[in-house]
Amino acid sequence: MIKLASLIRRKNNNFNLIRLIAALMVIFAHSFDLFKTDGYTDPIKRIFNESAGTLAVYIFFFLSGIFITGSFENKKNHLSFILMRVFRIWPALIVCTVLTVFFIGPLLTTLTVKEYLLHVGTWKFFLSNVLLYNPASHTLPGLFLYNHLAGAVNGSLWTLPAEVKCYSFIFILGIIGAFRYKRSLVVIFLILLVASVSKYNNYIGFFSANVVLFFIAGSLAYLYKEFVLLNFKVCILLISLCLISFHTVFFHPLFYLTLIYSVLVTGASGIFKSIKLPGDYSYGAYIYGFIVQQVISNLCSFLNPYNSLMIVFPVVAILSVLSWHIIEKPSIEYGKKIRLFSFKKTAIPAVSITEAQSRL
Repeated sequence: MIKLASLIRRKNNNFNLIRLIAALMVIFAHSFDLFKTDGYTDPIKRIFNESAGTLAVYIFFFLSGIFITGSFENKKNHLSFILMRVFRIWPALIVCTVLTVFFIGPLLTTLTVKEYLLHVGTWKFFLSNVLLYNPASHTLPGLFLYNHLAGAVNGSLWTLPAEVKCYSFIFILGIIGAFRYKRSLVVIFLILLVASVSKYNNYIGFFSANVVLFFIAGSLAYLYKEFVLLNFKVCILLISLCLISFHTVFFHPLFYLTLIYSVLVTGASGIFKSIKLPGDYSYGAYIYGFIVQQVISNLCSFLNPYNSLMIVFPVVAILSVLSWHIIEKPSIEYGKKIRLFSFKKTAIPAVSITEAQSRL
C-alpha cells in the first residue's frame, strides 16, 4: 500500500506513459468518426456508453488536477506558475497550428492557394487556435470537405481552452488562499456534481461540468494526498463492484471512481515504472492525432477505423517525438531559464521537467 503523497514524487510513478496511452485512446475513438465504419463501432462505447476518447479526456483532466495543484502549491511566486504553464502549452500548439494552416491547408484545400490565404476563415482559424478561443468550432476554407467527417480540422483541441480555464481556476483559488480551507474545494466539487446531473447542466458556460469535475477531483486528491491510500486489492474490489452493479444506477459513479483509482494504482505499479520513456510524448500525440487522421482519411478514404491506425499511429509517433525533443522540452527549459533569470535574487530553485510538463 502506498500513499498518493509518495506516488506523485518524480521517480515513484510513470504517468507519462499513462497520458500517452490516454492520447492513443483518443485517436482510437476518433477513428470511428473519421473513417468509414465498415460496420465497426467503438467497443468501449458499446460497453460503458462513453467512448474511449471521452474516458481518456477524463484521465487527462484528473491527472492534471493533481499535478497543476501541486505545481501551484510548490511554486515560489505566482509568475513562476504562469510561465511554466505558458511554455508547456503554447509553443507546441503554435507549431501545430502553423503546420495545419500554412502547410496542410494549401496542399489539400479545394481553393487556389491565393484564395485560401486571403480567406478570412483561414486567419480566423489561425487566431482562434493560437489564442485558444473555441478552436474546435472552426473550419479551414475548402479543407476536408469530402471527408467522412466533413470540414472538421482538429476536433481534439476543444479541451485546451477548458484546460487553461482550469489552470486559471486553480490560480484564482490559490491566490485567495482557498487551499488553506480544503473543505471549500469539496463544496465546489459537490455543487458542480449536482449541476452536472441536473437539468441545468447545459447552462454551465465557463467550461464543461464533466471535465472540470475530474480536474477538481484530481485537485482534491492532491490536497488530501496523505489520506489517499493506493492498494491493488482495493482496485480489484472496485472493479468487482462495477461488474455487480452493471445496468444499475450505481454503475457509472462506481465506474468513474474505479477509473481514476485504477489510473493511480497502475501509475504506481512496478511494470509501468519499469518502462522508461525518453520524453513526454502525450501532448504531441494528442494535438496531432486528429489532424493526421483527417489528412489520411482525405488521401485514403477506403480505410476503416482499424486498418487506418496502422498508418496513423506511426505518423503520430514520429510527430510526437519530434514535437517533444525539438519544441516542447526546449521550451520548458527556456521557461525555466527565464524564471530563474527573473527571480534569481530570490534564489528560486528550478522546477523539474516532470512537474513542468504536467497538463491534461
